[in-house]
Amino acid sequence: MTGESGVRRRLGQWEPVPSALNGPRPVRGQLFVARILKLALVITLLTIVGLPGERVWAKVMLPSLISDGMVFQRGRLVKVWGKADPGENVSVSFQNQTVTVTTSSDSRWEVQLGPFESGGPFTLTIAGKNKLVVRDVLVGEVWVCGGQSNMGFALESALNASVDIATADDSNLRMFKVPLTVAGKPQENVAGRWMSSRPQSVADFSAVGYFFGRQLRKRLNVPVGLISSAVGGTRAESWTTHVTLESDPDFHEILDHGKAWLESAPKVVADYQAELDMWKRAADQAEAEGNPIPPFPAAPREPRGDAWERSSGLFNGMVAPLTNYRIAGVIWYQGENNVPHPMQYRKLFPAMIGDWRRAWNQGDFPFLYAQISYYISGDAQYDLEWNLLQEAQLKSLSVSNTAMVVTADTEDYPNVHPKNKQEVGYRLALAAEALAYGRDVPYSGPVYDSMSVEGATIRVRFKHVDGGLMVRKGKNTSLMQFRIAGEGRKFETAEAKIDGDTVVVSSPKVPNPVAVRYAFPYVPEANLYNQAGLPAPAFRTDDWPITVIGY
Repeated sequence: MTGESGVRRRLGQWEPVPSALNGPRPVRGQLFVARILKLALVITLLTIVGLPGERVWAKVMLPSLISDGMVFQRGRLVKVWGKADPGENVSVSFQNQTVTVTTSSDSRWEVQLGPFESGGPFTLTIAGKNKLVVRDVLVGEVWVCGGQSNMGFALESALNASVDIATADDSNLRMFKVPLTVAGKPQENVAGRWMSSRPQSVADFSAVGYFFGRQLRKRLNVPVGLISSAVGGTRAESWTTHVTLESDPDFHEILDHGKAWLESAPKVVADYQAELDMWKRAADQAEAEGNPIPPFPAAPREPRGDAWERSSGLFNGMVAPLTNYRIAGVIWYQGENNVPHPMQYRKLFPAMIGDWRRAWNQGDFPFLYAQISYYISGDAQYDLEWNLLQEAQLKSLSVSNTAMVVTADTEDYPNVHPKNKQEVGYRLALAAEALAYGRDVPYSGPVYDSMSVEGATIRVRFKHVDGGLMVRKGKNTSLMQFRIAGEGRKFETAEAKIDGDTVVVSSPKVPNPVAVRYAFPYVPEANLYNQAGLPAPAFRTDDWPITVIGY
């Protein structure tokens, strides 16, 4: 019996119906498998479109997040929720607190408990017509790890992975990995299960997430829960709600693309049905004649390319089901697939952050993100857009309670997926210490603040100097990659000197300067850091239109 769209009930949990993409293959005498796979494909596509209606639940049911090994967020009220028969009384007990609620007419129930101090393991009990016991529950800090491939990048592929995997033995570090799920409407559950950090369990988990969580464990000495919800090759609009995209005319082009994608879904189902019918006739004839059954037709890819290109599809399938779960904040690493539209990203990324905060209804929780790294494709237009996307991320620091970590110096060019995820996780953890936990620690490299013209020079001031500015140790002992321009807007290579907490920039070719750029476009030789060893992001003091020519 199915309950949620594309899910079935099993062992007191909701779980996905198997997709046609990984279903069984037919063998002699089992032609009925074709019908099963066709049904599974239809269910998969309809889950993307969204199915109406609810089912009656005969027993108390829990979402996958509320399961053995889970971590409750400490220091605040937490939610426990699920489904049961309408009108059924459900009691939830945890750490000497018991709350009873009556299930609503739509079979839903929800309670709040706490707040609780860190610790564990504890036992959570839910009782209605049946009784469920959730064991090995910890209370600590819970973070969502979101984004695309650089967040999804597995620990087993990271720098020095074998050492980190071998030492990943910490029962107080828990991980929950959300599988790829695309949906046309907000879903209530995801597949997955909680796992403790063990050498046999961490290899395919997010490397950035793991190193972030490991550092928090070291610094906070409390249990940490990580929920990874990341998919490679995805755009920010896939992680943003339809309501937000619809509310701004600048995003309507995104919605139009999504509509075109959706309109092709019925044709995919019809075409696949026709292919299955042809195969069945050929298979029947082959079986009757004693010949080998022809190869089963491969299940089609999602219509019009990758399903997750659809606007809001990943928010609906991989974020909405998490939003009842109380968290400390979010770490995020995404942007590469929005590079062709950097100016749109200036609005889209802050809008997405606001979306997530509204969905969780926990106020402006910390949203910490990694700036995309250094990359040169050889296409001048694309490389310009890459730099402008980095700039859009820098400007997103105007959103309250956010922090950005620079990753460009972790690059092992030309790999767009740097393997040094240890440093990225470490820097994000520094930001968490500062923003989420109020600790006085440096967490950002020098960020451009203001400038003033002083005769033939420009003095540049920064935030986050943290002990003073410095040149990164390397083959260059002076500051590199500063350029300066006058009213003619022609940038010349500049001499740049550290003067206290400022940088003084000049060039004999520009006697009347008006603007400075640093590492824009970014190159590895950029070497401005603070004394905390954190790099400055690329910046420009001007807002002049940029074209490939003269850029």
